[in-house]
Amino acid sequence: ENGYEGLYCERCAVGYAPLNSSTTMNKCIACTAGTYWSLPSGTSIPLCLPCQAGSFNADVAQTRCTVCGSSSIQPLQAQDSCQTCPPHSVHFLQGQTTVYACKCERGYLSNNSTDPQYYACNACKSGEYWEGGQCLKCPPGTTHSETAAVSINTCLCKAGYFRNSSMVACALCPLGKFGSDMGQFECQACGNYTIQPAEYGNRIR
Repeated sequence: ENGYEGLYCERCAVGYAPLNSSTTMNKCIACTAGTYWSLPSGTSIPLCLPCQAGSFNADVAQTRCTVCGSSSIQPLQAQDSCQTCPPHSVHFLQGQTTVYACKCERGYLSNNSTDPQYYACNACKSGEYWEGGQCLKCPPGTTHSETAAVSINTCLCKAGYFRNSSMVACALCPLGKFGSDMGQFECQACGNYTIQPAEYGNRIR
């Protein structure tokens, strides 16, 4: 009969435990998901024990729990699955029990919430780039429109500025020239009948 073993079904089968732990001669039930079957040393009466935090068991009548893998956690006992790390965070460890094991990917910073429920990784904003675990502002005269940028090379000269291969920093378009786009290597002449004041370097006037 299912759940029993022995010539006269006198004991519970592996993965099953007696409903009344004081004797083996009663109904045997399967260990549920989130628990595992164990036969403690020095006794013939099996038990269904909860999976420890950092592990899980998705099936019934199992003899062991599975450790949560990389980028997953489980802070509670007796669970049938692991929780995944918050978006844009990872870890490469086994059996982790807290969300703080999840580290933000490059381009993202932790919100440093002390409440695990609200722990999150936020992207570096446009006009910023990630370096050394910080979101830094693009150098003066530069910007970009991306989020989660991971290199200062993402920062381009603003409209109205230019930088060629011989320049270290962006410079404002000179008088009589303009730059309407980001990342320009040179400015365009305003034309025969227009003059471009320096403070309006990003458009023709």
